Amino acid sequence: MDKPWKVALAFIGVFTAGAVFGGFFSVGIGKHMIASLPPPPLEKAPKRERPLLEMPPVWRSAQLLGRFTERLDLTDEQRERIKPLVQRATEDYRRQQNNNLRETGFILDRLQKDIRKELVPEQLKKLEKMEEHQRETMDAMKEQRALEPAPARGGPGSRAGGRRGGDGLEP
Repeated sequence: MDKPWKVALAFIGVFTAGAVFGGFFSVGIGKHMIASLPPPPLEKAPKRERPLLEMPPVWRSAQLLGRFTERLDLTDEQRERIKPLVQRATEDYRRQQNNNLRETGFILDRLQKDIRKELVPEQLKKLEKMEEHQRETMDAMKEQRALEPAPARGGPGSRAGGRRGGDGLEP
């Protein structure tokens, strides 16, 4: 071979063709391989200790009345006539909710007393921590309810005698 540059050019050409072909081949195969891989496992958030008893959502008369007004396109007159009905319903709901919570508390107390009889000392310690967490949760909920404004009293549709004390609902 009297012309070495031709040999070098041939090697460069073969190398370049191989690189181009290999690149396209790798991209094509890579797509199929990636598609066939199982999805990565989701990272689990640290397990948050849930209270034994979770509070149901609270009805707030202002929010409920707002939803009715928006969804039904109520006039101002209709809104004023419906307002005491919504307030009465939210008071009834709150009263029922408090009764249910009281009864649920009795049931949970009895359950925990019965469970205590079956536990070993190490498990009793864990149960005590669970109960403490539950007490803290309930205290925080009571504090939150105490900060909520009490509903308005009197007016059309209100009951004679009314209830004593605030129930934490907005007017």
